[in-house]
Amino acid sequence: MKITFRLVFIIISACLFTGCKQKDQQTAVEDEIMHCMKHYGVPSVSVAVIHKGKIAWAKAYGMADEASQRMADTNTIYQVASMSKSVNAFCIMRLLQDGRLSLDADIRQQLHSWTFPDNALSKNIPITIRNLLSHTAGLSVHGFRGYLRSEMIPTINEILDSTPPSNSGKVQAILKPGTKVEYSGGGTLITKKILQDNIAANYDSLLTVMVLHPLEMNNSTFLQPLNAAWTNFATAYDEHRNEIPGKNFIYPEQAPDGLWTTATDYAQFIIAIQHSLAGEPSAVLNKQTVTTMLTPVLENSALGFFITSEGAQKYFGHGGSNNGFKSEFKASFSGGDGVVVLTNSDNGGKLCREIIEKVATVYQWKNH
Repeated sequence: MKITFRLVFIIISACLFTGCKQKDQQTAVEDEIMHCMKHYGVPSVSVAVIHKGKIAWAKAYGMADEASQRMADTNTIYQVASMSKSVNAFCIMRLLQDGRLSLDADIRQQLHSWTFPDNALSKNIPITIRNLLSHTAGLSVHGFRGYLRSEMIPTINEILDSTPPSNSGKVQAILKPGTKVEYSGGGTLITKKILQDNIAANYDSLLTVMVLHPLEMNNSTFLQPLNAAWTNFATAYDEHRNEIPGKNFIYPEQAPDGLWTTATDYAQFIIAIQHSLAGEPSAVLNKQTVTTMLTPVLENSALGFFITSEGAQKYFGHGGSNNGFKSEFKASFSGGDGVVVLTNSDNGGKLCREIIEKVATVYQWKNH
């Protein structure tokens, strides 16, 4: 094939144009990030942008720890709070795909070291893992407060039963199961108990084997608290930019709120889901399993995710809110778009949403 000078010129020009466009897109998003960080008084933000099924770019901004003047980088880990629920759901769906758990069996048959506290609302009504993951089990305890390093850390049974030193309410039915979406971190905690009773006692190790390592999320952990090996972590700050005592709260519940990760690692998690939706043979979850996971049970609540429809395009996502950490992600079912935003501030929630909207606009997400 004869390549003319004109053809070479066209190819080079196209490459330069594409490179310039990508640079302009990143610059536009970064301008928004810097403005919002200053406006909301957020010490640091970590962002990963997914475009056409790949990480287009990832970058961290600001201070991971202001006292030591340690800058955040793309390897700095953040607590992503309730975004942990999505990773927990992925693990459960992989076990279901392998035939090791049942999505629709009554949880009472799957709990061996803790008894579900039935009351008049739940007695004789099946509650399933599908209910727990989609917040349709009608259970209490929206979220968890966390524990200071100086406090006693409760066991999972103490948390579920609300016995000392637990600082959260008892996990029990407050609505008739299967009738309404009632967000419940307590319900997600029960899925952890089911995993411990039927699959593996060490939750962190199980999630590492089933999700983190296969998806090459090598800078992520469910350890609560972190051990000494994890030094590049973001310090948590309250709404007045005061450092949280001990640098961060401890979340022993893990499944609903305990993941430490980077924006890049979490973007890899999102891309793995998008590959499954596309039916790629190498994907960890097959298309049928991931479709089940992302199908709402009631309203917009799927299994570990919330689903939105914008025109013909559908998006999956979740937010997170721990003491001193706010985070959010959003990603498309098709086309390979997405963004992850992590912050180490109680003021980070609005910033996350504004960055997501800016990315969607700049990268011209379909029907957004």
